[in-house]
Amino acid sequence: MDTPRQKILIAFDGSPPSEHALQEAIELARQGGHELLVAYVIPPLHLPPEVEGSWVGEAEQQHRAFGMHLTENAVAKARAAGVPAVAAVVYGEAADTLAGEAEDPSVKMAVIGSRGQGALKRALLGSVSSRLAHICIKPLLIVR
Repeated sequence: MDTPRQKILIAFDGSPPSEHALQEAIELARQGGHELLVAYVIPPLHLPPEVEGSWVGEAEQQHRAFGMHLTENAVAKARAAGVPAVAAVVYGEAADTLAGEAEDPSVKMAVIGSRGQGALKRALLGSVSSRLAHICIKPLLIVR
């Protein structure tokens, strides 16, 4: 019986830093014979309780379609480079959700791009890569 390929989780949002991280992840996967798991995280909508309407559901559907489009394009790039890849669109706070995805036994490591914010911006705005570095149980490559 064949053992399943180990996966490299790549956080992908289509930004230039995530594109750079994707290229690094593709190379790592090619060298190690791994599969890529390309993940796009949809953050929760924090709306006041009195806000209702069908537009909320429509907005979520459009966001999911956008995430699928991005991840499928990233998967196509990986496959064109000879690396097997799958896409995942997941919901939640980005760092926590990615850390949860990395807990899967088939995930060997995670890769994420960093915007290279200074210490002050990181402290004020937060940084997904910085938070993920603190909570991810798997090795994490932060690509700048």
